[in-house]
Amino acid sequence: NAIAVNDEERKHLEGETEVDKDLLSRKYNDLALLNKRSGDSKSAETNFKKGLHLVEEEHGADSIEAALILNNLARLYASEGEYEKAAGIYKNLIEIRGAAYGARSLPVAAAMQNYAAMMRKLKKTAEASKYSDEADKIETESESVSGESGK
Repeated sequence: NAIAVNDEERKHLEGETEVDKDLLSRKYNDLALLNKRSGDSKSAETNFKKGLHLVEEEHGADSIEAALILNNLARLYASEGEYEKAAGIYKNLIEIRGAAYGARSLPVAAAMQNYAAMMRKLKKTAEASKYSDEADKIETESESVSGESGK
């Protein structure tokens, strides 16, 4: 599975031009998704981490840009049965998304549901219920607000 590198990318890699960290981080993320799809979890993890490092340098560890890659990394860990690692990331995503979208937003509810799923896998049912119930409340609130606006 060779990956083509165009002339502009070659210049970046050889240090001839300034690196576009956003573009490069997206390429690492995309490559990691391809690695995951082809069953190469180790390469996927490595490439997610490379992309995450670039995003953190450019936007910060708590940025919404970092959240995208973190979510993909958590999904990889969950698919590999590494529930503790995935749970830690999902818990972090609750905070990142809360700061970006608001604590009662649907992206926060999604992160809470994912965290709860990992807690269930780890047999931590009280913690799972706490987060799942809170996510359900957020989702219900969102539905009632969107329903009212449609009247």
